[in-house]
Parts: sequence; structure tokens; C-alpha cells
Amino acid sequence: MCCSLPAYLNLANVQLLKKEHDAAESTLKRADRRVPGSPSALYLLAQIAQNRSDHVAAEDYLARLEKVSPDLAARLRGPLSASAGGSVGRASSAASAFSPLWSDGE
Repeated sequence: MCCSLPAYLNLANVQLLKKEHDAAESTLKRADRRVPGSPSALYLLAQIAQNRSDHVAAEDYLARLEKVSPDLAARLRGPLSASAGGSVGRASSAASAFSPLWSDGE
């Protein structure tokens, strides 16, 4: 394989910024094959699946994420649960913007 995990994650983030969601998903799946259980890859894959209203895939990625990073999974669990449960608002209002894994203060 040609690339390190950070390279895959950087590429996927650029693709997401350019709204190339299919390409980002493909890149993240390659990253997940290279480093199974990468919290960053699983987090972004769950967001992509949720934005496509693929609740089954989103829950699968989230379950895997909970095993390796419960805190990060909890950060994503609220918006995914709210949109999957049919509460007021759509998935797009809960999780359409891909939230970064870092804060501006870091």
C-alpha cells in the first residue's frame, strides 16, 4: 500500500470539503482496511453513512467506533440517534456538516 493513515485521512478531509462524498468514502474505506478500527476513519464513515440516510451502515460504523473510542462515539451518537429516530428535523439538520475531530483551539 502506498499511503499512511494520516495521508488517507487528509485526502478524505479534502474530498469532503470539496463535497466529493463518494471519493471520501472510498478513501476512508481504504484507510480502514489499512488500519482497521481507526477512530478517525470510523467517525467520518459514520457521518457519511448518516448523511446518506443509511442508518444501518451508520450504526455499524458507530458500534465499531464505540469499541475503540467510546468518547468519540458518544460525540456522534446524539446526532445519529436523533435523526435515525425520526425526531423533529432531518438527518441533514443533525449531521449534514461534517464536524472535525479537532477544535479551533488546538
